Amino acid sequence: MSAALSGPEGRVDLTVEVPLPDAAARAALLRLYGRDIALTAVEEDAVVAATDGATASHFTELARRAALPAATEGEPPDARHVRGALAELQASQAALSAAR
Repeated sequence: MSAALSGPEGRVDLTVEVPLPDAAARAALLRLYGRDIALTAVEEDAVVAATDGATASHFTELARRAALPAATEGEPPDARHVRGALAELQASQAALSAAR
């Protein structure tokens, strides 16, 4: 992923290449944004494996989508909520890709 920063009159002054997070970075992002989600190491590894190609913002949305139904149920988010949120995100992504 890259972003261009524009200067005056729309001139591009700088392009910054931001690589997608590797497995270790995705695990760190999951722990950061999902710090209140109870996951075992095996469950964490499964999420990391299922999110190849995901961006950091994907993990903030994953944590948000896992927390919402958990809060409605009056319990802390857990692996079940994360699996549901991940399935929603992947379905959304597949629908967007198909629309292109």
